[in-house]
Amino acid sequence: MRLVFSGHQVNPPPLRYVGQRVAAPTYGDTNGSFRHNGTYYQDQDVLTVSFNLEILIVNGLDPATQASVMAHEEEHRRDFAEQAERLRLAIHRALRQGRDHQIDARWDWFNYDLREAANAYHRRVGQGDIIPNNEPGRPRPV
Repeated sequence: MRLVFSGHQVNPPPLRYVGQRVAAPTYGDTNGSFRHNGTYYQDQDVLTVSFNLEILIVNGLDPATQASVMAHEEEHRRDFAEQAERLRLAIHRALRQGRDHQIDARWDWFNYDLREAANAYHRRVGQGDIIPNNEPGRPRPV
């Protein structure tokens, strides 16, 4: 099986300005949001994992607020890049060793780890928004 893994190294991700507060996928609302918009699928002998990165930001923020929001979202992008590379290497290693890639479980754990990193960052900077994060219901692949 062949792995096609793309979109995870886009830096900086495209900015999309929105007219009002950004509703985060599972909590509150904010002036900005980093999104990976990731998908995966298997077709025949090819496993494709792709990301379409973007940062959403509220239009019309004053320059200082916009800079602060961008710095915050860049931290989330860096955490994403680290987790995406771990995912890529784990899948590649499993395929190279002739093991099942376990993409469903790996994807669940990838998103869990990404939310955990976001929560750790939010705690570090004293931000009250904590993303709900239940541990996946299947074992973590090795």
